[in-house]
This record gives sequence, structure tokens and C-alpha cells, in this order.
Amino acid sequence: MGKRILPDRKQTSTECCARWREKNEEYERVRHKKYREEHKEEIAAKQKEYNLRRSPESRLASWYRLRYDLSFEDYNVILEAQGGGCAICGARVGDSLRRRLVVDHNHGTGKVRGLLCGRCNMAIGLFLDDKELLVAAVGYLSNA
Repeated sequence: MGKRILPDRKQTSTECCARWREKNEEYERVRHKKYREEHKEEIAAKQKEYNLRRSPESRLASWYRLRYDLSFEDYNVILEAQGGGCAICGARVGDSLRRRLVVDHNHGTGKVRGLLCGRCNMAIGLFLDDKELLVAAVGYLSNA
């Protein structure tokens, strides 16, 4: 079934609806918000069902794209450039890691820095991404 042309106008019903929504943007926003609040459990159940049907790789690819603007192919290019392991300690999935490497990024700019194992990523986070603090820690360990 094609688009229906309204008899007294030279536009489709889809175009007419789009114009109406544009003119009544605030009303639509409130209406959608109210619907989401009234149907919160139903929406959550449908979302959970949808996610369970998707493969883990598909969910992960969506997360990388949404969070880091990184495709699954980009992830694999970075992984290959790092020799297949963590950028800091070199740990590889399967050898000493049970999980895949995480995407390390600059929290200020959002720019991806590389892929790290969970332990190295946690360590950098605990040092607040502060280079001087990390250098001080290396000095401390060197003097011990």
C-alpha cells in the first residue's frame, strides 16, 4: 500500500503528520513521556526480550558504536596493532584473560586510546588518568 494523498491537499498523510508533530513538539514530548511512565514494565520486558534474541557480538558491536563511535572492525584493527593483547601488560584473551579487552578512552575528549585488560584499565582509573601520579607510583616502587 502506497502513501495516501489527502484529497484537498497535494501532500501525503505522512508529510501531514510530520508537520503536525513539528508544530506540536512539546505536546508530543509530554505525551510520549506519559506513555513511557505508564508502560514502564511493558517497555522494559520488550526491551529485555529483544536483547536476549540478539547475539552477544551484536550487542557488543552496538555498545562500541554508541559509546565510543567504534565499529567492531575498528576494534579488531586496534587489537591487531597492539599485537593481540593489552596495550600495557600484553595479556591476551585465552592465555591469562577470560574476557575480551576493554576500550580505554579519554573521559574528557571521548577519544579511544587503546584496548586494555580489566586489571590495567582499573589501575589507570584508580590513578585518575593522571600521568604525574603514575610516575610518582613508579618512583615509589623503584625505591622500595
